[in-house]
Amino acid sequence: MTRDLDFLYEVGTLRFMDRVWKQFHGPNVANVAEHTLRVAWIAQILAAREGADMARVLQMAMVHDLGKTRAGDAHWVNRGYLKRDEKSAIADTSKDTSIEEDANSAWTEFKACQTLEAKIVKDADNLDADLELRERREDWHFARTEDDIRLAVFEKKLNTASAKQLWKEIQVSDPHRWYVDIYHTPEQLGELGAAEN
Repeated sequence: MTRDLDFLYEVGTLRFMDRVWKQFHGPNVANVAEHTLRVAWIAQILAAREGADMARVLQMAMVHDLGKTRAGDAHWVNRGYLKRDEKSAIADTSKDTSIEEDANSAWTEFKACQTLEAKIVKDADNLDADLELRERREDWHFARTEDDIRLAVFEKKLNTASAKQLWKEIQVSDPHRWYVDIYHTPEQLGELGAAEN
């Protein structure tokens, strides 16, 4: 008998785990599960652009923060004071499940960040922060203080050309455009108003 069901319940707790940068940016930041979901979507886009192994990218994206169920999260300030053992957390979380070997292998590859697929997932992890900061720019009066940090991420941490291009697009993007463009003509706006009445 496997621990698959226990594993799925444990993964479900990521919905309740705040990301630690909430300390810097207030209560409206994505939780770990929400972050993981968008990382997976960003990673798919980058994988398609880079011609990478999509299945491996998705697998890594799904496990990249799995260890947080047991080891917690830590931002760059915390990490100066804490010792976290994510490798053991991943191993213990996935132990005796149907995906034990795959989860550990994917996480190890992600942490090494040597393959194109691992670099893509790391880039997606960083780009999710840029997307969220862009979304929150109107809400956070101090969001501009993040600009230098995110520029340093662009210059020193993004690995792939596709990630760098997407980063540039994020910086000039309008996070509300996706829904504004749905009804972009006066006729369609009129239809929307009529449908709501």
